[in-house]
Amino acid sequence: MDVFGGAKNCPNETVWGPQASFRTAQRSLIWNVPTEELPHIPEHWFNYPEPDPMYNYVLGLLYVFFMFFSLVGNGLVIWIFCS
Repeated sequence: MDVFGGAKNCPNETVWGPQASFRTAQRSLIWNVPTEELPHIPEHWFNYPEPDPMYNYVLGLLYVFFMFFSLVGNGLVIWIFCS
């Protein structure tokens, strides 16, 4: 147990704060990298846990909004320039 009450429960020995006891199934960032590719990855990246998939969904939605507004804005610029 650490100071925050969480155990070292991650495969890469990462200790989380108060939520450590809830993250028992946390995987390493490189959990799906083929073994022949591991020598090409700096050991620094072995220490990080896999991010929550929700971050990918939120960033994807943000990129869709940016694309929509940029298409509308650039379309207006082209329309005004042509008229």
